[in-house]
Amino acid sequence: MSKQELNPIKSKDLYSLLKRLDIQDNPNWIGLFLFIRNLIYYFSSIPDKQKAELQKKILLFFKEKNFSQENFYKALLILEKGILENCRNKLSYFKIKLEEEKKVNSQILCEIEDIIKSLLSGINNHTKRLKTFETKTIEQIESNNNAQQLISFIKQQIKKLIKQNQQDAKEWKQRAKLLEEKARYDYLLQNIFNRSVFDNYMKHTAKSIVEEGRKLSLLMLDIDKFKKINDRWGHLVGDDVLKALAKIIKSHAEISGGIPCRYGGEELVIIFEDLSEEETYLRAEALRIDVEKYNFIPRTEDGKLEDPLHFTVSIGVAEMSKNDSPSDLIGKADKALYAAKTGGRNQVKRYSEVACDYNPSLSL
Repeated sequence: MSKQELNPIKSKDLYSLLKRLDIQDNPNWIGLFLFIRNLIYYFSSIPDKQKAELQKKILLFFKEKNFSQENFYKALLILEKGILENCRNKLSYFKIKLEEEKKVNSQILCEIEDIIKSLLSGINNHTKRLKTFETKTIEQIESNNNAQQLISFIKQQIKKLIKQNQQDAKEWKQRAKLLEEKARYDYLLQNIFNRSVFDNYMKHTAKSIVEEGRKLSLLMLDIDKFKKINDRWGHLVGDDVLKALAKIIKSHAEISGGIPCRYGGEELVIIFEDLSEEETYLRAEALRIDVEKYNFIPRTEDGKLEDPLHFTVSIGVAEMSKNDSPSDLIGKADKALYAAKTGGRNQVKRYSEVACDYNPSLSL
């Protein structure tokens, strides 16, 4: 399959080609030819590799020049099977993702149920302790006429009661903290926070940081040509690339006290408190270089190792000014990221240097 065959045929060449194939008066074969040479090219849901395989199989019929009705249905069946196979692969992928999400949600639900059981058990224990305290105190009052000894006994019992309740509260707090951590992290990229954590920070914390006279910057990145990675290797490998990137991002965020979050899809962000745009740019450049050098080894479904896969990222950075809203900061970082991608990818751009050049009408 040549590279040229993958591209749509130009209208000026169409008639002469149809005439050469001798199908200019056969609407069924013309329709099939136009679909496989033109329409399928624009299908974003079918990987390029699979498009090429389908084109190769169908174009063999045109090469043989056997344009019988029987052959037409054979070609149509091959095309139908290929498209359905792609749909099955998509459904299989989304089924796996759904199962993963259900598993995480199920784990969180189990944790909640355990905490509720612990709380109920703690309440029952607390009630029993109070009942025991009441019984022993009444017995002590009835059997002891020494006021000093009675007061000392009651103090000891109260201290014991408080200590036991404090231990229960500590255990509940620890379990609630673990539950909170599970809910805060992205279910796929478990090294970084999810979108709700990012949104919550922007809504409740970002503005106050700047109002205190401190700096706040945002780093936003996107994997270059990520769709081609998914098309070439499949979505499971694409997910593994995202996981590998998340680990790199987390390590860089930890060095400077940043907050790494998943913004959406393959877009990730790091919030940097007390760093200017220039300081964030330097950290972003170090991150970009590490990603470029990373030697990712994809695995096939049967567990075999493939050749190394190298990928790059484009990064935009911006600093929040006193007059900015949190959404303004996000918009600035997004515009800088856009400039990095349209400027050639695998680079870092600052909002301050691209603000005047941004043109949202351009297409990536």
